[in-house]
Order: sequence, then C-alpha cells, then structure tokens
Amino acid sequence: MATIPYNGFQKGFITEGNPLQFPEGATKSELNFDLLVDGTRRKRLGLEMEDGGSVFAESSTVPTVSSSHLWDTQTDGQKFVVVQVDYKIYIWPASKDPITAEEVTELYDFSSNMTRTIRYIPSLDFASGQGYLIAVGEAVKPIYFEYKGFDTNDDPIVSSGNIDIRVRDFTGVDDGLAIDRRPATLTTLHRYNLQNQGWDISDYDVVILS
Repeated sequence: MATIPYNGFQKGFITEGNPLQFPEGATKSELNFDLLVDGTRRKRLGLEMEDGGSVFAESSTVPTVSSSHLWDTQTDGQKFVVVQVDYKIYIWPASKDPITAEEVTELYDFSSNMTRTIRYIPSLDFASGQGYLIAVGEAVKPIYFEYKGFDTNDDPIVSSGNIDIRVRDFTGVDDGLAIDRRPATLTTLHRYNLQNQGWDISDYDVVILS
C-alpha cells in the first residue's frame, strides 16, 4: 500500500527557520496557495476578464506593483473598486456591471508623498473605516480619502489628506536631571520629556527636537 506524506501546516508560514531543525508543521515558501486556519492549503484562484469588460492600460510599460481593495464609503450605498498601479491609485464604481466598462478615475499619485527615497515602488495596503479609505505603505505618508458624491459630469468627488501619527515616548531623552528634580531653568531636553512622556489634556504643544 502506498504511503502518502502529509503536512498539516499548523504552524503556518515561517521564512527564517533553521534548515537543519525546521519547525515541523510549517512551510517556508508558498506559490499560488493560501494557508487556511485549519492547517490546510487552498489554491489561489486565477484572474478572468469579466463579461463585457475592458482591459485598463495605464501606460505602454508593464506595471511592476499593483494591489486592490473594495472601499465601502458608507454613503448612499456607494462602493468603489480601488486599484494601485505603480505610484497611482485608481477607482471604479463597484455598482456598475461590468465594472471595467465604466471610465476609470485617477484618485491619487503618491510619488510626491514619500518620506524617503527607496529603490522600488512600495505596495500599498488599503483599509476602510467609518467611510474613509486609508492607504499605507513603506516610506509613504499615510493617506486618507473621503467620498463626497458625484459632480455634474458623474465623476466621483473625493477629498484626501495625510494622517499624522504621534507616538508616546516612554523612554525619553537624557536631560541630566533626576526624575524628582525641578530645575529653575527649563531646558529643551527637559521640556521634551515633560510633554512627550505623557498625554497632554489638549495635546496642543508637542515638542520636536531638531
């Protein structure tokens, strides 16, 4: 009787395991498969053109990065299919059938919204919350989008802005003072510790050291 090898993959996806003592029940590499919570593996479905749809060509070159998301605006039941193609974000109304037969709207070009220069185009992660679309990625300032409705040309009106992230500093900086010392002169370092190691009631004055 033939013996069939079986691996439950209960430990999931581990990319940096020791090759000599690799964790049993884990997998190091997956191609076109999804690991499910019950330890089984499922083949990823392929892509197929929708009936009556059209191919969207952003440029003559082959895009290197793409990601997608279904944005629920929580306004008038409107939803959008969001697609990243390289540095640009596009949207289609999800209520149309077929979706790609509708004229695409270029939502945002985030190439000027980078925090530093990197050698590749970052892939964005999207999320919907309270009607907003949130886009984040490596070296990209977090962006939010808000759906406002449609204009007279039936084009979606969407506003956008950056999300400022503030982090509470539990460590602080060395200001040369004991924790119970109250100096007569307030230095920049001590002021930073006072205001950034706790939550100010009005959060109106956060010191940034240059």
